[in-house]
Amino acid sequence: MVPASAGRAARPGVAAALEAPGGDGKVATHLLLVTPAYSYRHAAYLDAACELGIEVTFLSEGRHSLTREVAGGIHVDFADDRAAIARVSEVARRRPFSGVVATDDSAVELAARVASALALPFNSPESARLTRRKDLSRQRLRQAGVPVPDHRLIDLAADLRVQCAVLRYPQVLKPISLSASRGVIRADNLDEALAACETIRQITRTLADDEERGRVLAEAYIPGDEYALEALIDHGELTPLALFDKPEPLVGPFFE
Repeated sequence: MVPASAGRAARPGVAAALEAPGGDGKVATHLLLVTPAYSYRHAAYLDAACELGIEVTFLSEGRHSLTREVAGGIHVDFADDRAAIARVSEVARRRPFSGVVATDDSAVELAARVASALALPFNSPESARLTRRKDLSRQRLRQAGVPVPDHRLIDLAADLRVQCAVLRYPQVLKPISLSASRGVIRADNLDEALAACETIRQITRTLADDEERGRVLAEAYIPGDEYALEALIDHGELTPLALFDKPEPLVGPFFE
């Protein structure tokens, strides 16, 4: 099977952001990295910035991060876009940013809104949201004529047994956000679906967004080999990087 990947949001890399000239016409030298406080990707971005000779400022919720650059960066509440944008704009008036880069899927939507407010190149906020939200991306892909699995939303606040009883098994249940297969669970019958919903409830209970915390996406399980296409899109032009098959059969019940 070749699933439509919704968990991985499109995000410009450091090199792409560097192509955006600053206000003086020079190549970008000061990037804003929007990142979860405890992302494991910090070191890679810092190494790349050091190699390229550019200045980096982190935007995160990590005031108490053990990473010096994160702890010394700009600290905001990711759930409050308006306050975050105001804070970044205040800093940018003193030290303008030449580009914005999101290090992780959970940061890409805020990065898009910040970049839009600063008139810097980035994916649009709408596209960032569509790629991060599995339920919304399924809808948009179907509207565009792209085949997607049969799917429906489950409301965790309503009667789960009634909602899960109408599903045709096997099903794959998953949070409507999150990446790296967190909370993605195969259910072969009603009881397994009910257990999966409760597991997902625990995984998503700390999310700030009510919808992301209270909804589960259930979609038909499609058997077969799975392949992943890695690519970049720049101004609508697709550049494939790699097409590879997954090393283990992804049959569940969990998808590590």
